[in-house]
Formats: sequence, C-alpha cells, structure tokens
Amino acid sequence: SCPETGHPVGLMFGNTKFNATDFSAATGTSNFAFQRSYSTRGIDWSYDKALDAVPRPFGTGHAGPLSVEWWHNYISVVTVAPPYRNVRLPGGKLLAFKGCTAPCANELAPYSASSLDELETTTTGYVLRRHSGEYLVFEGGSGFAYEEPKQFFLTKILNETGATTTEIIYDTPIEAINPDGGARLCMTGETVSADGGANHVPFIKEIRTASSTLRFGYARLPRCDMARNECVIRSVNMVNPEDGGLLSPPLAEYTYVLDGGVETSGRIASVAYPDRTETYAYTPSDFTHMIGGTVV
Repeated sequence: SCPETGHPVGLMFGNTKFNATDFSAATGTSNFAFQRSYSTRGIDWSYDKALDAVPRPFGTGHAGPLSVEWWHNYISVVTVAPPYRNVRLPGGKLLAFKGCTAPCANELAPYSASSLDELETTTTGYVLRRHSGEYLVFEGGSGFAYEEPKQFFLTKILNETGATTTEIIYDTPIEAINPDGGARLCMTGETVSADGGANHVPFIKEIRTASSTLRFGYARLPRCDMARNECVIRSVNMVNPEDGGLLSPPLAEYTYVLDGGVETSGRIASVAYPDRTETYAYTPSDFTHMIGGTVV
C-alpha cells in the first residue's frame, strides 16, 4: 500500500524539499554533477504531465499514479501540450512557451514564470538557449504509435560556442525486457525518434562528458500500490575509460523502502557511497535524512 504523507516545511506549499549530490567533478570551466531532488509534493510534476505514460527515474510517488517525489538533474523534458510547449529545466523548474511550426522561435507563454531562456522548435525537436549561454537540445521523442511524439527528452548540452559538452544516451534496461517476448516486465513508454527508430527514453544508460562517463544500473521493483512493476535506478557507476567496464565500487547505490518486507519503487531508503551510507525515513509528519544513524 502507499502510505500518506504531509511533511510540514516549505514556505509556499508547506512541503519538504531536499537535494543531494551523488557525483561531482570539474570539467574545464564547468562542473559535471549528478544530483537528486526530493519533494513531498509529488503532484508538482503532474501539472504539465512531463512524465505522463513514461517511467520515472526512481519510480512513481505515493500521491498517485502521476506523482513524482524523487528526480534527478538530467530529467529535463519539453512536453507538447497544444497550443503550448512546457519545459522542465534540469532541477525541475517549469517554463511554458507558445507552440509554432518548425523551424521557429517560441514566444514565452503568458502564464509562464518569467525567464530569459529562449526556446526554438527545430525539425527534430527543441533547443533551449539558457541565459547562461549554454544550449539544451531535446531530441529524445516519446509517444505512441498512433500519436505524434508527446515528450522530447534532453539529449545534449552545448556550450556557448555550440560545442557538445554532455551527451545523454538512452537504452531500455535489461530488467524491462521479457526474454519470452510477452508483456513488458516494467513500465515503459512506446518510443519513437526522428528517424522512426526506438530511442528508449527516458531510461538513461549513460551520461558522457569529455572527462567522465556515468553508467546507470536498474532494478525491477513493484510500485507501492502493487499495480505494476517499474524499472528504477539502482546504481550510478563510473565507466573505466581504458576498457569500457565499470569501476568498483559504484559511486552511489540505492535501496528503496520496504512494504511488508518487499522493496517497492518511488521512495529511496538508503544511498551507499564508497565512504558512507545515508538513509531516509518517511512518516506522515516528517522526512528524515541520516548519515551513519545521525540525523542531519
């Protein structure tokens, strides 16, 4: 079952928010980091349906089938919601633009948060020019066979000169594939790409920079309502540049909360780092973060 929550923090909505950095490394003039975010307001991601009908990286939250409590900074997506295009920035902030026919520049929607960022519709997806000068490229389209692509996930980050600094590679994890060819073993979205082939969004296989490559491991777990299975991130690993294998131990390895002794998706219970383990506890009135048993 999915326990109720209602944590008393947050200034506007009374919600608890928490951020964690699982990996960080300097890459020339910038910083390459993998960060997680948590909010008790799991419905915040349901307004624009950014992750509607596709897997969530850490599973479905406990507030309902569209809720998301945990996410990471590489889940960034443009959602087609005619006549608008909603943009989830890395970190989760929401912007909205008016739709237009490609190629074109999208105007900021009247109800959007103010922004100096500029969205362009291309023939293969979308490009967002950040006020910092970098570009976010969204070409990982997700939709169904009888629909146009509905969501476009982040595939590249370019610097102010247009050079690629980060690539996001997608692939369906082995845990989601049924070897007998029957029904899927995990929630997956029917995926399409510009060339008509499957691109497996939003299951991130690797995040690549010039200096480092992260590879993600997945686990197949039941949702808290036991209605279906989900493939969720189990580990973040560093790729060995010499042979393409994985360096040991993982940079971060996640376990999820137990329900009746069964590990279920949606809420991270612990994170094992090479030098420590951090844990999280959830109650109807509180969210607790602990390191080595000590509340932080």
